[in-house]
Amino acid sequence: MMNYRYKIVLYLCLLIISIMGNGTFFQNNRLNSRLINSVSGKIVESGMEYSLQLDDTQNIHMDELIRNIYNKISWSYRKYSGGAEEVAYLDQDNIHASIKIVRGKDTKVFISLSEEGKQQLISKIEKKLDNFVEVKNFNSNSYKYVKVKCMESSMINCEKAIEKTIRNDNGNNIDRIRISNGYSITALIGKGPVKKIGDKLINLNCAICRYNTGTYLVIGSPIISITY
Repeated sequence: MMNYRYKIVLYLCLLIISIMGNGTFFQNNRLNSRLINSVSGKIVESGMEYSLQLDDTQNIHMDELIRNIYNKISWSYRKYSGGAEEVAYLDQDNIHASIKIVRGKDTKVFISLSEEGKQQLISKIEKKLDNFVEVKNFNSNSYKYVKVKCMESSMINCEKAIEKTIRNDNGNNIDRIRISNGYSITALIGKGPVKKIGDKLINLNCAICRYNTGTYLVIGSPIISITY
């Protein structure tokens, strides 16, 4: 009887985990693997960006804000400031991190993190930053991406494989456009934060690009926040 109950509890736990995982690309490891495998790819870089919007009523001192952010991830930093922008940055343990502050009617703060290979250290930092943003009650958005080196060199074959994988995962609002160095695909898949592009909602953005070093797939959620 106890063994039977144990199996029921284990099944329910796995079911809950499965349901929770049916979210955006970065919460859905199955879709992650399928997209990468469809182009015979290997992750070479991963990263994320926070965009914070501050209004005058919050009365936040920027130096203090930068110190608080870097204290959260237990790193020191070097700072450069000039004109309307202030930048703090560091390179440590295969991670590049930067904070850019753009002043205007509303001050905007961009926190960028990138790591060689899979998200290992970044995933730990992400939890700390999520908590920090929530406690401070900032108006914020977050974007995540992975960059994959494709063993399949044909961009057309890669594009077809990615689009087929998205359709097989019940993707909606699928759009494809030709860009200067490849293709960009957007779609709405699963749950999670979405972005409105034109008249469509999306939370998955894939770009297949050709560089001197080969063909790459960049996957972002809800959009790709880096230059490609």
